[in-house]
Amino acid sequence: MQVSTPHSGFGVPPPQGVSGAVRAPAAADHGRSAPQHRGRGKRRGGKTRSCVGCGERVVLSRARSQLIRLVLVARADCGGVDVVVDLAGRAMGRGAWLHAREACVARAAKDGLARAAKGRVHTNCAALRNAIAAAALRRADGLLLSARRARLLAVGADAVRDALAASRVQLLLLARDAAAAARTAAVVRCQARGLALMWSNKTRLGELLGRREVAVVAVEDAGLAVALAAAISCWETFAAERGTAASAAAKVVAAATSVRGESNSDE
Repeated sequence: MQVSTPHSGFGVPPPQGVSGAVRAPAAADHGRSAPQHRGRGKRRGGKTRSCVGCGERVVLSRARSQLIRLVLVARADCGGVDVVVDLAGRAMGRGAWLHAREACVARAAKDGLARAAKGRVHTNCAALRNAIAAAALRRADGLLLSARRARLLAVGADAVRDALAASRVQLLLLARDAAAAARTAAVVRCQARGLALMWSNKTRLGELLGRREVAVVAVEDAGLAVALAAAISCWETFAAERGTAASAAAKVVAAATSVRGESNSDE
């Protein structure tokens, strides 16, 4: 059985069973942006944040689920601005917001970030893509570790089966190389309910969770499930290579040049 890889957060549809992420407007899904408005602003319904790529405004209460936050850091040595990816939305500093879409990243790197920063920005499209992918991978790993410490995971087929029977499963992660686990009744049920995502491989999941190998793990907290699904979706959008998640992820991290010091290729 082949398990699908639904997405969640940052303007892409969540797994149907994972609540909390907000879908972006349909017009944006087909490459058509809303009327162009830049920067922060207010409109009916309260404060908004604007994507520095397409200019679409998003109500502040939905910005964290539809947009990626970037932090603009002024450089004292040579002038200009560095860009730091802040998927958790907690870093201090002047922020800019961006849809997790290829077209928006390209426009932001070309001139959108420079307009937001009102000056030279030290990045380009490739560097920004790699920085987002690396940040998404770190966030996914961090969320899994946090869930492990809080005992909000069911690890292994038997534990997942028990959690599913008790209606505690909010999201199920299946290692990409776990063919046998994919055929178990618990995984099939999660797949039917839209709760299953394929992620990483058995060895890497085992390293994160303190075991030799982990084929399947269930997240039992709704908030963590939404955040984790969003991080995985973001990584899959911008990772340079697919295939076995662990090897592709390692290449993304190794290739991810710091946004610091990168020159805009269009300048």
